[in-house]
Amino acid sequence: MSEEVRNGAGAPMWCLEVGIQRCGFCASPYHAEAFAFCVRCDSPVCPLCLVLGGQSHEVLCPDCREETGP
Repeated sequence: MSEEVRNGAGAPMWCLEVGIQRCGFCASPYHAEAFAFCVRCDSPVCPLCLVLGGQSHEVLCPDCREETGP
């Protein structure tokens, strides 16, 4: 399958292109529209690195998750 997924205007969808931001934890490229912030330290976290913690499923970065334990 070599077809590109396109939006209604004919342009490639933004979420399928390589992002320009780099994650501070894994160095993967991502789009600013797709990142979240850690509720404890307010660091930006890419979708690959974020961890949902606690019963409320709050977003945590890998460092804060290690500090709080399993």
